[in-house]
Amino acid sequence: MLRKKILLAALLIIILLLSGAVLFFKSGRFKTGKMEAYLKQTRENRPNIVLITLDTLRQDRLGCYGSKSTRTPNLDTLFRDGIGFSNANTCAPITLASHTSILTGLYPTFHGVRDNGLYVLRENVPTITGALKAGGYRTGAFVSAYVLEKKFGLGRHFDVYDDDFSKSILKGIEWDVPSNLYPGAHNGYERRADEVTKAALEWLEKNKDQKFFLWVHYFDPHSPYYEYNGDLSSVTGKAPTSQKEGSFSLEETSRAIKLYDAEVSLMDVWVGNLLRKIEQWGLTGSTLIIAVADHGEGLGEHDYYFEHGGKLYETLLRVPLIVRLPYDGPGGVVIDNLVRTIDIAPTVYDLLGVQPAIKLHGKSLVPLAFGVDSAAPPDSYAETLLPPRVGGNELRSLKTEQYKLIYAPARNGYDLYDLLADPAEMNNLVETEKKDKDLFAGKYKPLQMDLKKRLDTVINTTASGIPLIPENLDEEAKKALKSLGYM
Repeated sequence: MLRKKILLAALLIIILLLSGAVLFFKSGRFKTGKMEAYLKQTRENRPNIVLITLDTLRQDRLGCYGSKSTRTPNLDTLFRDGIGFSNANTCAPITLASHTSILTGLYPTFHGVRDNGLYVLRENVPTITGALKAGGYRTGAFVSAYVLEKKFGLGRHFDVYDDDFSKSILKGIEWDVPSNLYPGAHNGYERRADEVTKAALEWLEKNKDQKFFLWVHYFDPHSPYYEYNGDLSSVTGKAPTSQKEGSFSLEETSRAIKLYDAEVSLMDVWVGNLLRKIEQWGLTGSTLIIAVADHGEGLGEHDYYFEHGGKLYETLLRVPLIVRLPYDGPGGVVIDNLVRTIDIAPTVYDLLGVQPAIKLHGKSLVPLAFGVDSAAPPDSYAETLLPPRVGGNELRSLKTEQYKLIYAPARNGYDLYDLLADPAEMNNLVETEKKDKDLFAGKYKPLQMDLKKRLDTVINTTASGIPLIPENLDEEAKKALKSLGYM
């Protein structure tokens, strides 16, 4: 009888523990109590900061976001232990513009870096790097692609800004980029995840005993998608990703997607190596870790293959965002609210108690993490200037938690989608006018006009007056950019 009672008690404990684990994941852990007390702690102790940017990574390619095709155990673990945002959005499907917004908390319409290769961040636009450097932080950046070279302005205030790809295994086998566009110091155009991680860890080992800000940029999922031999010592092939839209066979598409997924998994391995070293050095508890993609990738949806800069669909704008707060902050939760990558910089400022030098377009994510943000979700603005460079149209979009409007100014064209009913964006509600004029006039036309008004408000209140295409480019630079498809 006693044995039965012991077994029953043990079973009850197991059930309670299991139910507690479920509740723990759903409700998160708030060991430090209220948000105010937590912010007091972070502002007094000043956490280290690790920013991991994952170039061209679709949200649906991570296991923690539901992928069955890729192995991403390290980012999945970070998601499980941290805060996963299911509806995070970038403001530009282009690397340089998006990263500039991440580091500034500003829309491209204001900071002025609206495309790759054409713009340099103005010195009077503040970044989180400048604030951290002024606060005594050691600052190191390790990037993996030429579009983030220091000459474009993001290198300011970094003690080390490593953009040297000259020793990469990928040097000389990838893009055909004119030497006159990147003369002199530039060697190579990208590097692999293992190479950038090793460089970052070498720097971190020397600086880990001081307050530090480390930014590591991974480029592997970006085309071209490479195929490697077993020990990764050489490239054995790459997917054909440069053909015109609609010209890929099913076999070519399948192979390209397979290699894209493999690049994602390779990147995850080295993100894991980075995170494990941080843990081994005893830094995890005192470090804010942010992992975010700059944009996604088209894998054939909307007849858009292996590109990202020319459309504003969800596959390109909705990105993974994972935040692991330091000092036992909330974790183990998923937040479905609409957030934006421009909210990252305000979050850093908030945790440190630093007042930004100018008013930012983003807002801190800390209140959401503590479940005390009662404000209405913000709209999310995005733009691309890629289409004009290739004979198309500039595109702008505005997204709410339910609807998205895509606007093409040159032709005054509109797409309108109900993202709750149509997450794949297959049913343009503007087309309803052809089928049911009364429904369109009574419901969708007013909605279209309201979203367009809100879109215009974002543009008008954030515009810096910088022209869409710089006027001071010489003919040689224009020729080089045109050969790259940038103009």
